[in-house]
Amino acid sequence: MVEGRCRIGHAAWRRTTTRGDHTRGRLGHTRGTMMGGKIDQMKGRIKEAVGVLTDDDSLKNEGKLDQVVGEVKETAERVAEKVKETVAKAAEKVKDA
Repeated sequence: MVEGRCRIGHAAWRRTTTRGDHTRGRLGHTRGTMMGGKIDQMKGRIKEAVGVLTDDDSLKNEGKLDQVVGEVKETAERVAEKVKETVAKAAEKVKDA
């Protein structure tokens, strides 16, 4: 590996799927964030369940917090994607005008 350069080729880095899909590619930011939100939600559900089983209020609350954080991450990513789409459409209209 060359200092400061990634071994992964450009095609692998920016591999894209259909435009309407919210996944960008193997290493794209969109998938990571959306999955991060889902993972936080699942992790939160597990923590909350364990907290209920062990009667640990602190763990239950931590689980609830993780679920909310996951939902916020997903919502933020959806909003960001919508803004990007709107900006791209506006840029196309200006370009065509």
